[in-house]
Amino acid sequence: MYTFALMLLEQVIKQKHKFFWLFVNCILILLLPPLDPIERLKPHLFLGLFTTLVLLNVYCISTTKKQFYLFGSLGTLTIIIPWIDFTIFGSGHSSPIGLLPFSLFFSFISYKIIMHIFKQSEVNSDTIFGAISGYIMMGITGAIAAYQLHLMVPTAFSLPANSEFSEFLYFSFVTISTLGYGDVLPISSFAKSLSIVLTVFGQFYMAIVVAIIIGKFISKTSV
Repeated sequence: MYTFALMLLEQVIKQKHKFFWLFVNCILILLLPPLDPIERLKPHLFLGLFTTLVLLNVYCISTTKKQFYLFGSLGTLTIIIPWIDFTIFGSGHSSPIGLLPFSLFFSFISYKIIMHIFKQSEVNSDTIFGAISGYIMMGITGAIAAYQLHLMVPTAFSLPANSEFSEFLYFSFVTISTLGYGDVLPISSFAKSLSIVLTVFGQFYMAIVVAIIIGKFISKTSV
């Protein structure tokens, strides 16, 4: 039974098109919560989607059983702490400590996705989905960091009253893409520093990943 489980695990790890499902989950995080008509279910929806996102990230970046066990352990800790925090604080509430594991884990994942793309021998649909997912992961990480700062310093950002996490998703993606609409503004020095970091990393991600993908595509077609 144990041998069969190991064989099944090995086949799962070697599956192709893994990043497509990660991409789908990322899109759901961006689109579903603002459309949710039942206000009291939004915290559960967010935490459920983020839990699924952690599991899919472990699935996508694991290329060996050893990595699967290692990243799976990190992912498990990432999931457990926010759920405990959510239970203690109750529906609709959270704390900076509860969000910290997500922030750290997704930062690590963004790096691993870039390394995965760099090591790919050829450009295919999975590479493209991985690149897009990595960019979305960076935006989500920035949103979590901004939301953590907001929970610690409520006046850190200029926001509408009773702002939800979706406002920080909006702020993060507007910042990393350098759109800068100006309707959500960093006020405190920490918020401004975070905005600078997001802008720099967002631009470098685009430059590095696009360069890697184009370089691999050119080298493949020139052979």
